[in-house]
Amino acid sequence: MQTTFSEISNLQGAVKIGRCLSTGDLVFLPETTNRFPEEVPVEFFNNLSYEYLYFDPFLMFNELLNSKEVQKILFILPECYGFFPKEQYTDICFIAELIFNEFHRKKAHYEDAIRGLLLSLISLIVRNFPKENRLKKSDSQIQTVLLFIHNNYADKLSVADMAKDCCNMSESHFRRKFVEIMHISPLDYINALRIHKACQLIYHSEMHINEIAQSVGFTTLSSFNRQFQMLTGTSPTKWRKTHINPVSQLYYTVTGS
Repeated sequence: MQTTFSEISNLQGAVKIGRCLSTGDLVFLPETTNRFPEEVPVEFFNNLSYEYLYFDPFLMFNELLNSKEVQKILFILPECYGFFPKEQYTDICFIAELIFNEFHRKKAHYEDAIRGLLLSLISLIVRNFPKENRLKKSDSQIQTVLLFIHNNYADKLSVADMAKDCCNMSESHFRRKFVEIMHISPLDYINALRIHKACQLIYHSEMHINEIAQSVGFTTLSSFNRQFQMLTGTSPTKWRKTHINPVSQLYYTVTGS
């Protein structure tokens, strides 16, 4: 499948929900991928209009992250994401429809309503997750690493230390397992998360670019600029000029006919 979310959004680190406007089918993608799942039928794209909602779990659910159960739900692994046809997953697609309706109407406290609906959606997806695919021990260890990275991304992170301290694995085994599960290397994941957090600061603050680079964990401005250009296609300064309006916790777009 050639279509990528990077073609329609510069947002890094966002969970993506795509909904076909004519069929109600749903596609749900984690923060670490830009490609649609292979099981998404061609009909989902051809001659159909579809809408997308992007959200950052840590921005949407920040006050709930002290709960281990909420953390577990928010860090469900890529196997839980995918394509959910309405005919087979009526309840999941119904909740998704409510989410989009709240976003369209934007009545008072609509973001709070969406926050609750998103937790319901994710919980339903986890509930429908096949038992035979439940987390193995090594998968659960990677889940622990993800939470550690999100809580410490601004610090100097060592892949070797994470492998040993979080997973009790050799560095080489940890790297293989991380890529197998997340479809991205540990270092690339960390850099993508840091750039995503930098984008949030550019949106919501007047901090100097150099301050932002340091606050998200880059030791030099040159390495920050290089990673930012690689992931967004432009420089931090130019990106700030084209994203001058305050943004919501949610981002929305429509594509198709």
